Amino acid sequence: IYYPFRLGNYFELVPSVQYRSYFYSFDKNVAGPLSRGYLVAQTDLSTTIERVYGEKVKHKFRPSIKYSNIPFVNQDTSHPFIDQIKVLGNQFDDSDIVPITAQTQTYFVPLGNSLTYRLGNKFIVKEDGEAHDYRKAVDITAGQSINFIELRDTPDDRQPLSRFFTAFMIDTKRFQSGGEYFYYPYQHASTYSLS
Repeated sequence: IYYPFRLGNYFELVPSVQYRSYFYSFDKNVAGPLSRGYLVAQTDLSTTIERVYGEKVKHKFRPSIKYSNIPFVNQDTSHPFIDQIKVLGNQFDDSDIVPITAQTQTYFVPLGNSLTYRLGNKFIVKEDGEAHDYRKAVDITAGQSINFIELRDTPDDRQPLSRFFTAFMIDTKRFQSGGEYFYYPYQHASTYSLS
């Protein structure tokens, strides 16, 4: 459930709430069935700045900031599956790990109590022809997420799940290319992919 608001003519505010529910059925000799779910509340604030160069190229710059919180989790903590997904290296169901922390997952945006800012750049080109088709020629996004759940009382223990991310896409009439790069400062690790 979400509802968009316009703040003046410049900002967009989109609060949303969703409930994610999962059901697991195991071999009866291993464990009984498990039902679990959680509530996700988010608020997204963004704006768009546009400029047209000549008659064929439009540049859209879109900064945004999003706060995410999980106020409610419903699960049987005594079930053996809950213990299994807490163990580092055994996450085979990434979207169902709550909360996402540096110990359970480093590839996804944390949802439990997190803040993400994003800077988006798009260049849209108008193609010549009868229909005047539009093509997103370049799309570059960069930002950072930080998980406040993992902030500790003492400065020496502050190692939250924080990540810097950059993604790009280039599309011409003859080829497409794209890539993603993530850097996790507290883990001193990075991942990337190119296509």
